[in-house]
Amino acid sequence: MKAIVTLLVIGMLAAACGTSSAPSTTEPEDPGMPTEVALAANEVFLVEMPAGYADCGATVLTSGWPTTTAFNPDTSLSCLNAAIESGTPSQYAYWGRDGTGGISGSVVRLKEDASLTVIDYHVDSEGNVSSTSQDCHELKTDVMQPPVCADG
Repeated sequence: MKAIVTLLVIGMLAAACGTSSAPSTTEPEDPGMPTEVALAANEVFLVEMPAGYADCGATVLTSGWPTTTAFNPDTSLSCLNAAIESGTPSQYAYWGRDGTGGISGSVVRLKEDASLTVIDYHVDSEGNVSSTSQDCHELKTDVMQPPVCADG
């Protein structure tokens, strides 16, 4: 009797778990996550900075638990502030998912003459990039937001 119960339990487990060794072809869909194409286009866009610029890094605004980081603009601007002190042209980026499979972001560039350019850009889910830029002399920052031009 014990052997019959054991075989019955094993049979029920096999039926519940499936016996196929083929991987599942269904993936959970999350339309808010950037597509692979958008992520690749974002990487290309961010590395295309003017020659001689220091890369101060990037902050991914939609990472962490559950969906955002505890963003501190003063901390993220520390590299650019040091670049201002030393006169080194530099770039820092902020980006995050846009909720439609694409990416929205901003790039702050400190130029040799100590002026700044803020480039706002969008990468759609197909990898197409569009951008606008604004030159300024000062940034303003709000808690949990990337910096923007203060004089524009």
